[in-house]
Amino acid sequence: MTQMSEDIFQNFCTISQRVQNLQRKIETENVTPQIRVDLHKELETLQGSMETLRQKAFQTQSQVQQQFSQFDEMDTQIITLYRMVEEQFENYEIALISKEAMELGESLTSNQMVKVAKQINTLSHNIHFLFKHRKPSLRHRKIVHLATKLLEQGSEILKTKAKDAKQHVQLVQLLETLLKEAVTKAEDFLDPNEGELAMELYEIAELFYHKKEKQARLQCQLLRSRLSPSAQRRLDEALLSPEERVEILLEMADGVPSMESTQIIPILQA
Repeated sequence: MTQMSEDIFQNFCTISQRVQNLQRKIETENVTPQIRVDLHKELETLQGSMETLRQKAFQTQSQVQQQFSQFDEMDTQIITLYRMVEEQFENYEIALISKEAMELGESLTSNQMVKVAKQINTLSHNIHFLFKHRKPSLRHRKIVHLATKLLEQGSEILKTKAKDAKQHVQLVQLLETLLKEAVTKAEDFLDPNEGELAMELYEIAELFYHKKEKQARLQCQLLRSRLSPSAQRRLDEALLSPEERVEILLEMADGVPSMESTQIIPILQA
């Protein structure tokens, strides 16, 4: 294409030179009838050459525009590949975190404390590594949240006396079950409103677990209007059942996609 552009420029310069020579001839010589005919013929030849050159230039321009269009497509493809790299990196890290969190949960519930400290360090490192390089997408946020909770429970159990560890282990078992379900459902967990609601339910469960009753109940009241009638009844059940409240709230969070999102979305947008 560069050679074609150079040829067009050279031909244009040649035609331009011939036009300038012809102009000087017309300005300095007498135009007799015969010279008039000769000049017309030469002008027609120049005009034909110019039209041919114009067509070549137009074709070149079209080719250049097409090339620029291909440039744009290539830019888009490169950007897409950047995104694919990041998504595949996240998928790899999430798979690793999920595996390590489940292994930690199994070690905690089977009382294999020799493994726990090392598993906690490895899992903690990988969670921090992920957040250092990339904020997890919504569909993976639930997995990371549950893995972090398992990590926290593991740390608590290591510091807790054996006679007080039973309650922690029960929560570990539940978190482990929810994590397995979250991994299975990750591809379907895409609605931002559902993700936000699930995270708030987890936070309320955590507040109740740490005996922050007043703050947890306030959060429940703020959350209530965003739930479907069936979810509101389930929330009331949790508030009236201190023994099962954390478990109920975690189960509600895990079941958020089945809630009536048509009622949730307008309130969130208000």
